Amino acid sequence: MALPAWPDWATFEVRLEEEYRDPAAKSQAQEFPPDLQQGKKKLREFLNKLELWFWLAKVTDDRHKLHAATRAMDPTMVEALTIASYPKAYEDLKQKLLNIDNAKRKHAVVAGKLP
Repeated sequence: MALPAWPDWATFEVRLEEEYRDPAAKSQAQEFPPDLQQGKKKLREFLNKLELWFWLAKVTDDRHKLHAATRAMDPTMVEALTIASYPKAYEDLKQKLLNIDNAKRKHAVVAGKLP
């Protein structure tokens, strides 16, 4: 008696996804979550949460990322960046925000406060 022919891993994953996926999951992930606002979150925590949302919602378009980040950021940060030439791409925005955070951390260490 011959053993049944098992599909390869890629075929198995496709069948598993077709059989058990949540049809509403993608559309729910693409909705802008209200708790994504930066609020009092530290900058790196905010960026990590934003990046996770981009990944879960399969957001790849740079314009959409830039718009979502701007919408979720602390308004005073948006204002400050606007004065200093607001980035035109999400990765540039992210790098500027990380540079600002690094400068704040250095200043806090020099001032004797731990970030």
